[in-house]
Amino acid sequence: MKERTVILASGSPRRRELLQQIGIDPVVIPSQLAECPSADTPEGVVRQLSLQKASDIAEQVREYLEKKQKEWGIRMEDSAAMGEETIVLGADTVVSVDDRILGKPENHDDAARMIRLLAGRGHSVYTGVTLIRLSDSRIVTFAEETRVYVYPMSEEEILQYADSEEPMDKAGAYGIQGRFAAYIEGIEGDYSNVVGLPVGRVYQEWKRLMGRCEYEEPVRKETEAMCKAAEEWKEELLTQGRAEGKAEGYNEKTLIVYRNCLNRGMSQQDAIAISGMTSELLDSISE
Repeated sequence: MKERTVILASGSPRRRELLQQIGIDPVVIPSQLAECPSADTPEGVVRQLSLQKASDIAEQVREYLEKKQKEWGIRMEDSAAMGEETIVLGADTVVSVDDRILGKPENHDDAARMIRLLAGRGHSVYTGVTLIRLSDSRIVTFAEETRVYVYPMSEEEILQYADSEEPMDKAGAYGIQGRFAAYIEGIEGDYSNVVGLPVGRVYQEWKRLMGRCEYEEPVRKETEAMCKAAEEWKEELLTQGRAEGKAEGYNEKTLIVYRNCLNRGMSQQDAIAISGMTSELLDSISE
């Protein structure tokens, strides 16, 4: 992958180092977009945020190149920077424990609070990744989960670590690759995912995006299944006389598909199309 251009929409030095580890030296253009996730699950949040960041930088790069190609008098498809090998990569990581999503701590006291929640037990680390190919806007987005188990910690150990600078820029207020390694009992899943980027999965998804391997993406299959189910449920809604009321029992099925789509980073328009949701049904549910 050394010869391909990868634009990293993140200022994380750890993500850059992980990419360099597998032979990618990315162009770093951090997204400054305000984080506004609407998903209500950790997986959905990181997928959404990674998509937002990647889309933000992809659009900025396109606008810049469109301006330059006019100045230079070349066609977009002739621009090397817009070649099919150019990928924008966005990522976001959160820690989840007791159905709480832990981002980066606001201060040292907040870091201590988070570490108390993690000490002596297991938690999940989710990293969402989005890859966008600039030449045709093809997108792959996914989330990876790793379970992490932390040894019991004394209050002194918690405060000592929380008062350092290491936890301040990290989701969940710890860095598994740093001093906090002393308190890690074990993990289930991808270690690099906890650091900030599941590079093995990234490489496999990159190959799929570039058409270099043959397998069906689970998300695509899942979406197709949801589309089929949504069509069946839409027929049920019609045959059961949806116009007569809220059609309880059918709303729930459609709403599940609708929310699943949003949690996977889809736009509301796409979620409505896939789930078979109608504006009337949305209005009746919100009442």
